[in-house]
Amino acid sequence: MKVEFGKELFHGGIQRALKESKGDFLEDLKHFIRNVNEKQVEADEKVKEFVAGKRDITEVMVSLAKADLSFRLLLQVRNKAVEAFQEIMRIQA
Repeated sequence: MKVEFGKELFHGGIQRALKESKGDFLEDLKHFIRNVNEKQVEADEKVKEFVAGKRDITEVMVSLAKADLSFRLLLQVRNKAVEAFQEIMRIQA
């Protein structure tokens, strides 16, 4: 089994996101949040299936790593948005 989730997640994901983007930041952000949620739900389901003996540990760990990485990226986007908001508020003061 060849595992290349990092390459797919970054290169393929970025290319796909650029093609799908309509230039509307809010819609892109909503899409990204839905995608992160889907990865979290998928990882949770795979863990449950693993506990039931229906999944291989490798699949579960890859799914968990994708979900974790996606969530970390979402947190960084949120942090940058908060920083930008705070900077705007400082400029207006």
